[in-house]
Amino acid sequence: AVVSTQSTGDVDCLSDGSKKERIIQAQIESCLAPEVAQNTYVHLCRLIGQETLRRTLDNIDLIEVLAYMDIPNVEITNESAPKPRYGSESNSAPYSYPSPLLSCKPLDQCDSLRDNWRRVWESSVTSTSDHFSFKHVFLQQFTGHSDRINALRVTDDECFLLSGSKDKTVILWDLRATNTGLGGKIKRFEEHVRPVLGLSYLDYSYTVVSMDTQQTICTDLERQKVVAKYDSKNAVVLTNLPRASNRIIQGTSDSTLRTFDTRVKDGVVMEWKVATPLRSVQIIKALQCDPTGTWVAAGFSSGTIHVLDLRVGVMMHAFRPHQQDVTNIICSENGDVFTSSNDTNVSVCHWKRARTFTEGNQPDYKYQGYRDGVNGMCLLDDDLITCANYRITTISPAGNSTTKLRSDLFRGGVSAMTVSPLNKLVVLGSDSGSLRLLS
Repeated sequence: AVVSTQSTGDVDCLSDGSKKERIIQAQIESCLAPEVAQNTYVHLCRLIGQETLRRTLDNIDLIEVLAYMDIPNVEITNESAPKPRYGSESNSAPYSYPSPLLSCKPLDQCDSLRDNWRRVWESSVTSTSDHFSFKHVFLQQFTGHSDRINALRVTDDECFLLSGSKDKTVILWDLRATNTGLGGKIKRFEEHVRPVLGLSYLDYSYTVVSMDTQQTICTDLERQKVVAKYDSKNAVVLTNLPRASNRIIQGTSDSTLRTFDTRVKDGVVMEWKVATPLRSVQIIKALQCDPTGTWVAAGFSSGTIHVLDLRVGVMMHAFRPHQQDVTNIICSENGDVFTSSNDTNVSVCHWKRARTFTEGNQPDYKYQGYRDGVNGMCLLDDDLITCANYRITTISPAGNSTTKLRSDLFRGGVSAMTVSPLNKLVVLGSDSGSLRLLS
């Protein structure tokens, strides 16, 4: 009833004077409640995907606003309500909900930009290319960790940065500075008793999820307090479903996938034991969900990739593009799986047409220009950005390019990397615990 109904504005167009139509309108308005919209929207997003809903439903904007209203302590106003994704007002901009956190100033408001920040803005305005280009410009340095950076995550509004370290802490950083220099530390979370291995951020509920080998901790950023803790025995990697969901997935050292719902305090919602053709038990080294939330790709220590349907828990495909540990995985909506490995290769496979173990293991594309393992990997539109051995490499249909980090930009070993998709800024974490924001 929720997803097939036209918006209340359209209902006003019903013929006047009809008592029956007024009754129908009142029934529709009573049914189209935030709680119903939120429950239906989340489940349908997981079933058929968010993009499919937006392409097929005429009243998707109303449903998403109502679903967002069901989140506690968030007020929706006419000024902050989501705008239509398609049409003259969208301008093909990324769709995002308003965050109750302080919003980030657009880069076109450049009066307050100084030093290198202004240089980056001027370069982005004059650039005629949509592809990623590393400019060797230093913007911010973040100091606060005392040991290796294991995980990085930029929030969806690109106002904040989250970092997890071997020093057992998670730190929330402010990315809204307009002057070159030291970045601001907002909050330090010290609930972990072991090194932080995985980090995720649920923009839908403003929750930070951090994981070590003993427990997984969910922290509410608004209240800055722990809201849930789960057992994460043997956990190695962590990822989350797309923003319409509150679920996270763990990969363990005994070939197990665990699904948690952050709204449930009792623990595991689902658990799958992933069988492998090569060995009975392998370590899941990398994990990533596709943008629609319908399947997940798990990379193993043997170099194999397994694709599972999250709706029914069935393995859909398995292939082996690498000979050593899979270190990074990125999934695209069209079925492409980008992987990196300790064998110093980056591979691209479309899992629906990838060859199985018995048919051979050659990927659709393989890039072999690395001398060491890949420390981080991000996908921006058609550009695959990787960092390995102090080199930033861009792999795209327009051509590949590699640039070496200057010593004045970054020192020490690179342990983690992420890229903000909107402003195309690079965040690098080091073995010593320092962080640098570059462009």
